[in-house]
Amino acid sequence: MHYGDLDGDGQEEAALEGWSCLSGNGGADFFGVLKLMPDGKMAVLPIEPMPKLFKGRNPYEGLRGHVRMEISGGKLAEVYPVYPDEKSCNSCSEGERRFRFRWNGQQFVLDDIIDVPPTKSGS
Repeated sequence: MHYGDLDGDGQEEAALEGWSCLSGNGGADFFGVLKLMPDGKMAVLPIEPMPKLFKGRNPYEGLRGHVRMEISGGKLAEVYPVYPDEKSCNSCSEGERRFRFRWNGQQFVLDDIIDVPPTKSGS
């Protein structure tokens, strides 16, 4: 779990990733954001479905591998490894693609997609 104030109310929410018995070795098969409400109950904060195009690009191009969740700078992010092609080995990632979401008062909406090159070893 990762914690951070994602909706701007001054209290931390929890971003989680989980594995069911159906996930096998495919990585986390569910993720989301939970909020503790004033009455002590938990609420799931919705995340909009990923669009097929974002700012004219296919957000899924080059993605393969396991998603992980992050909270950075008050934003929720889904992070995926990026590969040059489908035949590349699993340890041959060319970096990461971060899908950054912001809370719009009702749901998390895709705010930006950022490609990050890998860190060079030995530097």
